[in-house]
Amino acid sequence: MENISNPNLTWTTSTNKTDRGGQNCEEWEDAQHVLFQIANLCFAVAFLVPPKFRLSILLMRGVLTIGFLFVTLWAGVNVCAPDIFAWNVTFMLTNFFHTIFLAYINIPPRVHPELLELYNKVFTPLKVDKKNFKDLVSCAEILSLKPGEHYGTEGMTVADEQLSILLSGKMKATCEDVLLHYLQPNEFIDSPEWEACTLDSDRLFQVTLSAIEPCRYIRWPRRELELFLNNNPFMRVILHNLIGKDITHKLYSLNEYHRPQGKRVRSPSASDWWRHQIPRSFSVDAVHTGTKGHMRSLLWASRDRRTSTAPSDSIGSTSSNVTIVLPLCTPMHKTSVA
Repeated sequence: MENISNPNLTWTTSTNKTDRGGQNCEEWEDAQHVLFQIANLCFAVAFLVPPKFRLSILLMRGVLTIGFLFVTLWAGVNVCAPDIFAWNVTFMLTNFFHTIFLAYINIPPRVHPELLELYNKVFTPLKVDKKNFKDLVSCAEILSLKPGEHYGTEGMTVADEQLSILLSGKMKATCEDVLLHYLQPNEFIDSPEWEACTLDSDRLFQVTLSAIEPCRYIRWPRRELELFLNNNPFMRVILHNLIGKDITHKLYSLNEYHRPQGKRVRSPSASDWWRHQIPRSFSVDAVHTGTKGHMRSLLWASRDRRTSTAPSDSIGSTSSNVTIVLPLCTPMHKTSVA
């Protein structure tokens, strides 16, 4: 009865219950350690990462890992609570391994230094990421040729076994010792053979491909490359278009190199101008566009206009002749009005 009637003792007992049980927050404790504050700040940042970019999940998991690390330090150094420490170690390790996994998947791989120019000039404009490019070159090998060595010999080398791209140096294509064209870096070496042959066709090279300078090239075995392209439709389309463009370029080069010298295209006043030898800019690029004239390449635009002019456009209601000048295989960027 004395304990009950003593107000001081009753207040002390009630205060102890509040402190130990934590049921009534009559008195708030001071702010926790700075490690606890930093951890919660990391949690806030992690949950506020906008999910509008590709690496948002990776960033969120990484910041969560840092946050749980600080909570773990706070629990072990300041609070000394083994249960809080154990739970946060578990959360930290879970997020850490998840972060490593996401980084392995999403961070672009490193491109081989010898292949960097090829990737930047040929594949980057076609929106090929580094991961797809790395997968493409994973089944290839980089080889060398010394001046005078042959990549393929007409009538002797099997043409259906490989596909190669020249990385550095210069090569030439000849047929019966007649020069057809040269091969420059970032061009396919044997794209016509790849397109014309199938696996195990036993066809032979119809041209001789030899190195003029020390050359480095990347080579894909046909069987491995076709297996990769069958499993990657995006890269199959990319490579198909690159090979088609390369074959077209080789045909253009062949036509220009063997164009008879000293012959000029006749005046557009002649009705039979098309019967004479015409350069490449007068052939495939001479696309008729009706009343807007003929679409030409920059090669046509750079010729001597005093000796060679385009045929006049007499189709349509307008009497003006408009010539649209286009760079070869690139979007229109220059227009000239005659």
